Amino acid sequence: MKTFKGGPLFCGAIMSDFIAIKTALDEIERCLEDYASGWKNESARQAIIQHIIKIENEAGRNSYISEKLGSLMDWIDRLYSVKKWKPWGSLGEIKYFAFMDCEKIRMYLPQIEAEAHDVH
Repeated sequence: MKTFKGGPLFCGAIMSDFIAIKTALDEIERCLEDYASGWKNESARQAIIQHIIKIENEAGRNSYISEKLGSLMDWIDRLYSVKKWKPWGSLGEIKYFAFMDCEKIRMYLPQIEAEAHDVH
């Protein structure tokens, strides 16, 4: 996890990280809504992967966020594949799980912020 110590940059750096993560999550969700799924849609996959990388870069080495991003990547691989989604029954169910991973990250951000503010 990134930690920022001391001075006025402390809050500003943390806030910009959270804004960047939230923006990337918004973009992932937009891609999930806008791009067709159930086939090998490499454009959609790459667009989402770019945002996942942005989150990884901003979140640092946070194990929970890394775990959720890994899970999200698994759902994306299934969603934009011809065959991988079929055992799950429906594309809607896979999208639901992808959205839930985004939401879990979003809900975890206040905890990281609180921990960051405790660093002295």
